[in-house]
Amino acid sequence: MAYDDLDDLLESMSGDDDDDVSVGGQEIIGAKEIIGKIVRKAVSAAMKQARHIDPDAVLLEDTGPGPRRKKILAGTTTSVGAGVSAPISFKAQENFRPEEFFIQGVNIDDFVVTSIKVGTEEQLVNTGEVPGDVFSPGNLRSSVHFKTMNPGIDLVVTVRNTSGGALSFVSAFIGTAVG
Repeated sequence: MAYDDLDDLLESMSGDDDDDVSVGGQEIIGAKEIIGKIVRKAVSAAMKQARHIDPDAVLLEDTGPGPRRKKILAGTTTSVGAGVSAPISFKAQENFRPEEFFIQGVNIDDFVVTSIKVGTEEQLVNTGEVPGDVFSPGNLRSSVHFKTMNPGIDLVVTVRNTSGGALSFVSAFIGTAVG
């Protein structure tokens, strides 16, 4: 017997007594028995694997990343007392990767950033104070790539007012929304 492809060969295995097979012009002696053993082993292994799958598991189709768009994650204007540290919380409504952080205002030199966290993960590589003017809108070095936020995960920036009076703190992140 001759077969054009493997599908024809496997289909024919269901009842022919001839054990010799010809595939692509080559005769294979005892091929049905060999292929049958291989197929039985593969099916047996697949069945064993299937028994170990959680019966409540759900199969999800990976559709790949959605469209990427530049968006702004705005903070709230917060009054920070003299010498006081204040956490400023940001909440995204969709998956968002912060890439630029800006502090706005004429008193930008009177603030230092002491912490930036996505969830519980610190985004600064060491402890210390980062001068507020590092994050001024005109500073090209304000471009960073923080961990991607998921909805429900807070991004918290902790700032300290170094001036002698209460000041308003205004800031925003610009980044990529994926959704």
